[in-house]
Formats: sequence, structure tokens, C-alpha cells
Amino acid sequence: MKKTLLIRVPPPLTSLSGDAVVQWACFGSNGQMQGEVHVSGLEQTRSEWLELQSGYDAEKDSEGALAEEFLPDETIILLPATMVVHRQLDVSPGQKKHLNTALPFMLEEETAEDVESLHLVSQLVPKTDQVLVSAIKHQLIQKILVTFEEMGLTVQHVLAEQQLIDPEVSAISLYPESRSILMARPGQAAVELDYDAVELILSNWQEVSEESGVQIADSAEPQVARVCLKFSEGILPTPEENRLSIRRSLDEAGWLVTEEPLRQSLFEHLAEKYFKTKRGVRRVDLRSGVYQCPRKASRQIRRWKPLALVASFWLVMEMGLMITEGFFFQHKAQELWSNSAGLYLEVFPQDQMVIDARKTVSASVDIKSRMESRLKKTGNTVAGEPFLPMLQQVSKISASIKDSNLKPVTMDFNEVSGKLILDLKADSLEGVEKLLAAVKSDGLNAKLDNANQEKTGVNARMTIDR
Repeated sequence: MKKTLLIRVPPPLTSLSGDAVVQWACFGSNGQMQGEVHVSGLEQTRSEWLELQSGYDAEKDSEGALAEEFLPDETIILLPATMVVHRQLDVSPGQKKHLNTALPFMLEEETAEDVESLHLVSQLVPKTDQVLVSAIKHQLIQKILVTFEEMGLTVQHVLAEQQLIDPEVSAISLYPESRSILMARPGQAAVELDYDAVELILSNWQEVSEESGVQIADSAEPQVARVCLKFSEGILPTPEENRLSIRRSLDEAGWLVTEEPLRQSLFEHLAEKYFKTKRGVRRVDLRSGVYQCPRKASRQIRRWKPLALVASFWLVMEMGLMITEGFFFQHKAQELWSNSAGLYLEVFPQDQMVIDARKTVSASVDIKSRMESRLKKTGNTVAGEPFLPMLQQVSKISASIKDSNLKPVTMDFNEVSGKLILDLKADSLEGVEKLLAAVKSDGLNAKLDNANQEKTGVNARMTIDR
């Protein structure tokens, strides 16, 4: 059965080291907690986990080889708001198209940190114009991952715990702990504040500015009617004096306060929210991008492996068929050439080149071209127009045009079609037009193909035939 190690780093920690006190528990594949919540130093977590695993004997595992079989299948870390910035921001359609580019600018107003020093991960909220964004310092997440690797644990998921807090529709939710309070208001992600800050904000709710770090509701947002105080019970209860203190401050500020005991610790509440997440709803996971877990990446590769195998098999089959077709058509082409060569030799039996090529079963001789060449030589083609008479006629016409300085450059005569292509130079376009008119008036067909004006004169091309 799959076993998951869920570790919560409680506030107000701002960094993580081996001696940090954390909360952790073991969970089964169905999300049910196995055993109880543990509170210990981070560096003791691995050894205490192994002690809880039935079948593991530390005395027999002096070299630590057996421990690998009993380590958790999945390790998840929940980080507090003192380490991770988590926001729910409005996003326009244009920003959605270029979300990765727009995110740094959108988050600049939400944090005092240099955005370039942060690792940003986002997730669009389905059917809304909002996006969930988590940000953590590169230096901090690198230190967290290295710390766990040194402990012999591989982390698969790193999440901001604020995203597991569901805000009320028209109430401010407060989750008091020993040294700080998680505060969630309608339509916004939860924030971590100390007791003095919460008392100040709620005492002056309508007057507090955005400089306090909490966005205050405006007319477009749901009206806040009350404050819901949700305190922990069980193994990690909310200190009684803290609960009474915040309740007293709220009463003095005139708030309608309701108390809602969680019947469990805040750690258990967050774990329950995580494991009961609806399928298809993705959390913002900081263990992504450049910090993606190698094991997660290999699982994704394994997921596509069957499809890759099928595609490879299909490709091999397709290549085999193409090669087979190639051999078939090559054989067919050889057979057709041999038949053509036999028919050719019936007409020209003395052609030694074709005879030799046929003996070697080689299609190196182009039968069609050779047949056409033979027919031309034997006079089987229709005679074309004579060249010299046409050249003589055009020369006389050109010489009769005075003051045009017409100079032929090149001539190309097609004997079959009887067309003469003449490239010439002239001082002006008027001279070219005179030549064109004179050729036509002398009984020839003439067409001006092109004429280009240059500094030294006009370059023109003319086609002439009978």
C-alpha cells in the first residue's frame, strides 16, 4: 500500500534547517492518517518514520540498505506564509495568453521581494478570470530540497499551505495558533499575520490601507458580515489565552463573532483538505519547472512508454512496408525498361549501347531519349522554320531604321517552333518600338517581351516568328 509522508513547517519559521521543529504524519493511499501527528526536529523525521514501520529492524540495518524499502513512497511539504507568497489575482484575457510574461509584473505589487529572485508557479482558476500564484525565493527552495536530500528523503510536492484554506462567502476566517493567525477573507488567498496585526486590522477594518499587507474589501466584493474563529483541538490545540485574547479584541471592535472548533489540529485540517481535493483540481506545486522532482518526471515518461512502444512498432512496420514497396517498384521498373529495350532493338537492332545494357540488366540507358534522337537523325521529325532567311529579313529591317542605334546582344532560334528570341540595346524605347512596328509591317509576327530603361539606354527582348 502506498504511504505518504506529509510534513508541515509551522509559522513563524522563515527558513529550514535540520533542527527546525516540524509537524508530520503518515497517510495511506486513501488519504487516511495512520497513527498520530508527530512533532519533532526535522533531522529526526526519517529515523522516527522508520521506527513506526513494521518489519524494519534498525539493528540489522547498520549500513542503511534495508531502509530504502521502508521509506515513504511520496513526501509532501506544506510551507507557511512566512516562506511562501501565495495570492489569488485577477487576470485579463490578454494576460492569460502571455501569463508567464505577465506574472512578474502582477506580483510586484504583492511582495517587497525582488521578483527576479523568486521561483513563480501559477494555476488558472477554472471558469474564472483569476489565477493562483505561489512564489518562493530560489535560494530558500534550493536549501529545502538539499536539506531533505541530505536526510535521505526525496520530496515530490512543495505547497503553500494557504491554498488549502477555503474562505467563507461573507465572513473573515481566523485560524489562531500559538504565535500567529491564518486569516482568510472572501475571494482572497489566506495570509499569515501576528496577533497584533490582526487586532489592528479588524479594529479599523474600513480604514486600513493596502500598506498593511491585506487588501480591504471594496464595494465590488462580498460584504463581510462576521468573523469566524476556527480554533484547533486535539494534539496541537490553540492556546486558550490566545483564543480568549483575539475574541475579546473582536468583541471590543464590534464584530459579530462565531466560534467553530475544528475538532482536530490545524495540521490535520490542512491534510484533510489536501487529500480530499476533487479530482481534476490542481494545486499550485512549487516542485515544478526547474525544481521538478526527477522521480515525477520519470513517472511521466513511464506513463507514455506504452504509447511510445506502439508508435515505434508502427514506425518499424511502416518502414518495412515502404522498403518492400521500393523493391517491388524497382523490379517493376526494371521489367518495363527491359520490355522497352526489346521493342527498341526490334527497330534499331545494331545499337550496341542498348544491347550491352540489356545484357547486364541495367536501366542506365534512357530508351525514350535515344529513340527520339534516332528518329530526328532519320528525318522523322517535322522540319522547322529556316533560320538564315529570317535573320536576313530582320537584319534588313533593323538597318532601315535610322538614328536608333539598335545593337543586337544575343539571339536564340528554336528550329522546331521557328521562333527567334532577340535581345538588343537601343538609345531609347522609341527605337525599340519602331523596330517592332517595322517587323510586323514586313509580314512577321513580333512581340515585345520586356524593355528596361537603364542609364546607358534601353535593354529589350523581342520574340519574332512567321
